[in-house]
Amino acid sequence: MRGPRRLMKRYGQVYLVNDLTLSRELEILSPLPGEHILEIGAGHGEITGRILERGSEVTALELDPGLVGYLSAKLRDYEKSGRLRLINISFLDFDPGRFDAIIGNIPYYITSPIFFRLYDFDFSRAVLMVQREVAERAIAKPGSRNYSRFSVNCFVRYEVEKMLDVPSSHFRPEPSVDSSILLLKKKNILSAEELEQLDELLKRAFSQRRKILKNTVPEAPPEMLNRRPQELSPEDYLRIQFGFS
Repeated sequence: MRGPRRLMKRYGQVYLVNDLTLSRELEILSPLPGEHILEIGAGHGEITGRILERGSEVTALELDPGLVGYLSAKLRDYEKSGRLRLINISFLDFDPGRFDAIIGNIPYYITSPIFFRLYDFDFSRAVLMVQREVAERAIAKPGSRNYSRFSVNCFVRYEVEKMLDVPSSHFRPEPSVDSSILLLKKKNILSAEELEQLDELLKRAFSQRRKILKNTVPEAPPEMLNRRPQELSPEDYLRIQFGFS
């Protein structure tokens, strides 16, 4: 059987291998006995096994069929007992459901789609490892360099807290960027249709960041028309789209 190091080279993914950071990530998740955890990208099972040892059940998604076979052999007893379910699928193709918590080390190239897809799931908390630049945009405040359409979309969907920065040396293969661990909790402020409507507004506003709203969002309240998109708060955008006060 091929070992995990050879399997890790496929699909452009990188995997967390530092034991201390793995332990910190697990503590942030804090899985409890009997909880059902969804894992996005099980890799070679370092987090998977630790969650199972805590007494939780795991549904583990893994795109690489070779790694699925490796995990099935490595965690055979858990799979036979029904506490581990391995599925060869991308998270973006997996049907939404109810889970106590979600965890994943997110591939850098599909971070935004995963953030938005995650909102379709019912969960109490999610722990995601993402590129550090993405984490900074997720928690950015109005007026800051990293504040963007993505920042507003994160704000209306989740409470987001950056828990830990992780250097690139903690991964194999080693990427060219550092990462961060985020803790997310759903807000459930808007419906799926309302989120789409808001994002259309954000697309218009942030497509021309240097222009004042008078040129891109002329329906904004008069006191906002001479401001640039990065100067408006998420609450301002909710007010423009829905009249929220």
